[in-house]
Amino acid sequence: MPPSALGFGADLRPKGRWGNGPCLGLARLCIGKSTTRTHTDFAFGGETLFLVRMILDFEKLAPRDGYAWMTQAIIPRPIAWVSTISPDGKPNLAPFSFFQAICSNPPTLMFVPTNNRDGGKKDTLRNIEAVPEFVVNLVPYWLAEPMNATAAPLPYGESEFAHAKVTPTASSKVRAPRVAESPIAIECVLDRVVTIGSGVGAGNVVFGRIVAMHVADAVLAADGKTIDPTKLDLIARLSGDYYMRTGELFTVARPAGGSALRS
Repeated sequence: MPPSALGFGADLRPKGRWGNGPCLGLARLCIGKSTTRTHTDFAFGGETLFLVRMILDFEKLAPRDGYAWMTQAIIPRPIAWVSTISPDGKPNLAPFSFFQAICSNPPTLMFVPTNNRDGGKKDTLRNIEAVPEFVVNLVPYWLAEPMNATAAPLPYGESEFAHAKVTPTASSKVRAPRVAESPIAIECVLDRVVTIGSGVGAGNVVFGRIVAMHVADAVLAADGKTIDPTKLDLIARLSGDYYMRTGELFTVARPAGGSALRS
């Protein structure tokens, strides 16, 4: 898509640095104590373009407002559908979109249970602290509704598996069950929890070392050795009630000398 299609082409460029064009008065327009606007010229594809930007001062924003801007801007976010087990054997299942791979030596991922609205720990974190194992189940489009159902704040010990009508099945190396319907389930043992902040909006970064991965044959490519993302059809979190699913794909050749682990 050319830059002009995004609404900031050369035909809108103001005269001079700040000029007399349509951006006049927006260079440092204050819109409250935590927001300002700036104007930037830049060259792209042979055009001289401009952007008017809102600058949000996160040191002044309330946590609730910061969360809203972060979840609107940092997209798409993959979903970790995390299953855990309590010390007395009761399963728990909940989705988290602050989730990512970390490294492969040792194989490690992370997800973040933020604190509850009362500032307390989520059931997922309580379970992992007591039984330091968990499973990250991935979420294809057809499991969007059951995944969303497990976000309901059930009483501690009540099964989200039963609530969402999905099937718990035994994992191979950890005590926590996995979701039988999920095409990929990643078994992990706890590496560490790093708590950042306190109270409502604070996060608990859970690092897990991957010990096993279950991959359904149905999502493999024709070679039987790699995963076909179109068959996997995962969804990702946007903001509010919005999600997206794996859609149009494109390739970009990596420069030589990239990751040492890429074949």
